[in-house]
Amino acid sequence: MFLVNLRIRRSRYFRNDIQVFCQSHHLLTHPLIEIGQVGSKFVWLARRAFAYWGFLCKNLKNAIITLAPNSASLRISVAHRPEEYKYCRHKCSGFINKQYTFIGVIFIHLSMIPINQPWIGEEEKREVLSVLDENALTSSAKDGGKRVQALERLLKDYLKVQHVVIVNSGTSALYSAVLALGIGQGDEVLLPSFTFVATANSVVAAGAKPVFVDINREDYTIDIADLKTKITKKSKAIIPVHLYGHPADMDEISEIAYAHSLDIIEDACQSLGSVYRNAQTGTLGKLGCFSFYASKVLTAGEGGAVATNDDNLANKIKMIRNHGMVEGYDTRVLGLNLRLPELSAALAKAQMDKLQKLLDLRRRNANVLTGLLLPLTKERRINIPHETAKKRFNWYLYTVTFQEDYVREKVRRALASDKIAATVYYNPPVHKTPYYQTIASTKSLPNTDWASEHVLSLPVHSFVGAEDLERIATSIEKAI
Repeated sequence: MFLVNLRIRRSRYFRNDIQVFCQSHHLLTHPLIEIGQVGSKFVWLARRAFAYWGFLCKNLKNAIITLAPNSASLRISVAHRPEEYKYCRHKCSGFINKQYTFIGVIFIHLSMIPINQPWIGEEEKREVLSVLDENALTSSAKDGGKRVQALERLLKDYLKVQHVVIVNSGTSALYSAVLALGIGQGDEVLLPSFTFVATANSVVAAGAKPVFVDINREDYTIDIADLKTKITKKSKAIIPVHLYGHPADMDEISEIAYAHSLDIIEDACQSLGSVYRNAQTGTLGKLGCFSFYASKVLTAGEGGAVATNDDNLANKIKMIRNHGMVEGYDTRVLGLNLRLPELSAALAKAQMDKLQKLLDLRRRNANVLTGLLLPLTKERRINIPHETAKKRFNWYLYTVTFQEDYVREKVRRALASDKIAATVYYNPPVHKTPYYQTIASTKSLPNTDWASEHVLSLPVHSFVGAEDLERIATSIEKAI
């Protein structure tokens, strides 16, 4: 908590010069702030060091001031307890003179930097309200509602594929993809254990058996050498997971799949916007599955999509998402209600307009954080993610590893103490969860086990500012 002493000089035009005195000079490198009146609200605009911060205050005497979207590290509130006024007057008595009116004490609290945060703006609100105005909340038609169809067209153009079918979650996307390929009882599907459990759950829900494959330590995607050893006569498909937005080794996976007549279902739930050899992830296999959960790069709150260039599979997935029906109650294949409501589709549709900006902001933050952490890599205390000529990340998460045992937990606690929501994805890995220990006979997955004990994901989303990134890097450096 940092104390800021505030004084104000008034003018008849309601444009006032504010001078702020702060005990923490690294936080306020330049103390001059302007205040201007806009309607009934005050907008605080900082010069120089505060140039990109915006503060909103409805009542100067009762101020709760929050930051604009480009920074998530500070929350400011005005203190009103008598002892605080007394303390402030005592501390800044040398600065007060007849030109200034003493306003109060401001405490600056370091607020939590979340691991991910959706950017919901006026465009999204307008789209959602328009759905409510039209009173068309959902549609049971085969092709979905108006905004579902619009979202499908936008994603199809972005991904450069023939078909996109919108469903109500990334899990539904994976499940419907497995069903569409006719995978079921007695079949095996190869996938990494180092993933969110939905990847495996979708296989089990279809009646098939998940066969867990180890990962590599470079980008935590499926290990090619181990994949080759896990293929049997029962194998029907491979589900490579583009974890953290890191594309898997799709050239090698495609060669193996072709040699063994296996289908590829890409789990691109975390990788919308990631590129492999200039092609979008989720478009390199027979089917690609995406998630629009609230934490994802693009969100519908809840939602998902399946991308494919196969006409028959697209039609089948449209039936699967709608109880297997085409016209009326004519169920033709096994299906469920996997439809996305129009409200959620409206939210994601509006987000599509700023998808590239969201990706650019993540890339900018990742580049800055890389620069800040790079000196630590030379001492081999930390490994940071890096792109290759073939792989371009969407920077859904910035995931690092620590070479020494137990350092990860020490760093995580330090970051939490500094209000930084660094998160472990995933510990335990799927094959070590209680349920899968009972149904899947898994041999040793040494890289998966190592990663689960050493990875730590850091926030680089669009609300993270330069000061937040410095705070993250400083906290890590002190901890290790």
